Amino acid sequence: LRVFVALVAVSQASGAANNVRCFHVPVGGRLSYHHDVLLVDDHPPHLVHELNKFEAPEVTKQIAYVSCRKCSPKGELQKLCTYDPYLEASLLSVAGLLDGPTEVCLVTAGHKGELLQPHVSVTDHTWNYTGNLLPPAKARQWIVDWSCSQTEFYKEISKLKMEIVEAGLSKEVPSDRKNRWWSGVYWDSESQLVSVRDRPLLMHTKGETFFWAHYPNCPECDVALYRAKTHPSEKCLNMHFVNGIAHFSTRSRNSVEDLAARLPGRTLHSYGAEETAEARAYAHELLRKKTDFCAFISNVCTKNFYEGEAFVRSIFFDMLSEYKQCHGLGGCRSTPGKSCSRENLKPAAPPAWHTNVDVTAECHAPYKFVITMDNQKEEGYLTEKLFNGLLAPAVPIYFGAPDVAEYVNPEAFVLCDIPDSKIAAMRTMWKSNATKPKLRKGEIKVEDVQAYIYSLNLEEDLRPCVERVIQLDKDDEQYIDMLTAPFLPRSYNNTIRHSHYDGWVLANGLKEVLQELDSPLFDDAAGEAEAEAEAEAAETACGLVGRYV
Repeated sequence: LRVFVALVAVSQASGAANNVRCFHVPVGGRLSYHHDVLLVDDHPPHLVHELNKFEAPEVTKQIAYVSCRKCSPKGELQKLCTYDPYLEASLLSVAGLLDGPTEVCLVTAGHKGELLQPHVSVTDHTWNYTGNLLPPAKARQWIVDWSCSQTEFYKEISKLKMEIVEAGLSKEVPSDRKNRWWSGVYWDSESQLVSVRDRPLLMHTKGETFFWAHYPNCPECDVALYRAKTHPSEKCLNMHFVNGIAHFSTRSRNSVEDLAARLPGRTLHSYGAEETAEARAYAHELLRKKTDFCAFISNVCTKNFYEGEAFVRSIFFDMLSEYKQCHGLGGCRSTPGKSCSRENLKPAAPPAWHTNVDVTAECHAPYKFVITMDNQKEEGYLTEKLFNGLLAPAVPIYFGAPDVAEYVNPEAFVLCDIPDSKIAAMRTMWKSNATKPKLRKGEIKVEDVQAYIYSLNLEEDLRPCVERVIQLDKDDEQYIDMLTAPFLPRSYNNTIRHSHYDGWVLANGLKEVLQELDSPLFDDAAGEAEAEAEAEAAETACGLVGRYV
């Protein structure tokens, strides 16, 4: 099946263009967002016509995804009105996992939800939509984006969910899934599962991992999306996404494919003897052009809301600089005349359409090594920093997610670590009731906090990491081995399909959630199974009757 746009309707509300854009996704189809364009199976949806009302036959399956973000007035089909296109495209790829072609409609409801609010009501534990924004569908599943959380209709749906729970009409998480990650979803045992047959699925997103304590519970929504796998929200289901991978959907210059092919002759999955001579020859030439040793970019050394281990990268910078001076290209440990900006890039500044993360990767290009340490050590918390080092291309020096090797080949970077006991000590001190207020009031200096962290003797833990960098710096062949190492772990079996990179993990997780919450999207499959069971029973009965007659 070729992908085609079914219908487009445009409404005007409060002087802004609010859109409904619909297109078909075939079985097995996948949505992605690349260089600011929405793709289905790597092809842009083709616009057929625009209408002010829908004049089309009823479709079988339909997903209506509602966003309340402010949008460009252009209203192009290919432009997603979303803060994080990776998440939206990945979640909507669930359409390709259903058992028949599905129509996906992107509903831009307006910043205050004004496009939908006049047409929704709640009666008898049921959410009703009476408008004509969408073409008719036999089975329609509404999904409301977290950007709508401050709108009245989102609050009404949330209230409806809680009323259903209080009425005893919810169900518990299946016993074999309680308090564990299963099929890309964390099934919190306190979650009350409420059917989405007569109401939309409510999505929520959690910000940086160091903010987790601000929203530990989310009973008002159905699913919370989070950048880490630790500290999942209570009283709702959780889905994990890799923040650094999500950034590829907003990069204007670099994609996952660019990361895979950053050296000529290198593929996603070449290993050992399969590495080509072309890649190594290019890497040697690249090494000869490297003019600087090690780069580090961080706007600030720490913030009040960071965890204590944010100091680790500063300490490592100081330790490595004892061997050779590293360059601080940001506000932390800044080196005079070495800031990272469009204007300072040589020989020419990048085009204006390059994003900040693209510019950061280009700033790393002259350096052999890049300190790409994350703000804290949390499972699943992998940001854009490591990928910026790989894209330079350079050898990244990483500290952060303990499970980083599940997403990036450990042969491609230098891994540093700090024992969990010292991480806990840093966090305890940093989160103490006395420290933060004094920091905010200026009664205690960041240097004093850092002195305490230094007293934990992190140098003994970071010393092996420093020595490994020195070894690579002195041995060109070992350095080339790491520079030309493929970025995919061996466990990926030579493909990014069915992984976080192509969004399948989120899509499959959402499918599991929708099935468990009795979504109408699965009615056909259930009906067919029931019909097959009835037919088999009838056939068996006829056989028995025949024998006895």
